Amino acid sequence: MRKGDRKNPRLWVPDLDRHSFGDRLGEVVDSYSRFLEVCYADHFKLFTDRLKNDPDAAKAEAIVFSWLRAEQYNPHLAESVDAGGIDFFCTPGSKEPFFLEVTHLDRKAVEKRSGWPDQLDDAGRTFSRITPNLWSKAKSKAFQLGRRGPARILAVCLNHVGASALLGTLAVEWLMTSQPRIAIPIALDGKSRASSQVTDLRNAAFLAPRKGKIVPVRQSISAILLIATWEDRLEVLGMLHPKPAIPFDHCTMEDIPFLRLQWPIVSNQILMEWVIGHPASMQHYHSKVVITDEELRGSTLRASYT
Repeated sequence: MRKGDRKNPRLWVPDLDRHSFGDRLGEVVDSYSRFLEVCYADHFKLFTDRLKNDPDAAKAEAIVFSWLRAEQYNPHLAESVDAGGIDFFCTPGSKEPFFLEVTHLDRKAVEKRSGWPDQLDDAGRTFSRITPNLWSKAKSKAFQLGRRGPARILAVCLNHVGASALLGTLAVEWLMTSQPRIAIPIALDGKSRASSQVTDLRNAAFLAPRKGKIVPVRQSISAILLIATWEDRLEVLGMLHPKPAIPFDHCTMEDIPFLRLQWPIVSNQILMEWVIGHPASMQHYHSKVVITDEELRGSTLRASYT
């Protein structure tokens, strides 16, 4: 740190050149690009084109891969250059393997829905939740994730000044049930009735009403991760599908708080719980992708699925 500046040597000012806890976002993207060039040459051009045409999508891919690798989930590219597919196949040691698909929220759409401009200022403002945007991502990705093989996780990323609030615990809860409303029964007999929370499940990622019952939908998605991305770190919360085609063991990602439902649902009463008390987003500082000796020798795993 610097203890002063030229105008006032006694005034402390932060050292703008000081490195933070994590590597910078640009460094992670550059290292991931070099990794692709060496290990997945057929994907390298696609990534460079994506970085030019949709930089938020490319950055999300790079930092999620970096996080998976740093946490020893052992990610490998699973997407086919010709046929597409899920982004990564992970083999986390002794635990069950899983696929992970990365997507991102458009910042302009988030600004419009939330009313929160993507800029830092001193203005005080209210904002709306972006549950419909998150629900739309789950809906659009459900078919791509398929229904066979290992568990499939959808990671939804957001780079926005309000990302931590917009993808916090309440965002996860509302994506599970849709936005709740307060119902106050009309007391025709003069007796008071207790109020309750109700939902129409309109923007619920995993549930829908069918003939008076609540049924599971989008069962191809085993779990969803909401990831707020920053210059030097990411923040993660998760939610588990109550009845997926392929279950995901949340203990595989033991540092991440996951929201889950009690299943089956009885009398249309939805009961939710976090797998840990006092949940808060898991923080992980970025780290550059380092190419291993095995990868330099060309012995990388190629994963595919149907």
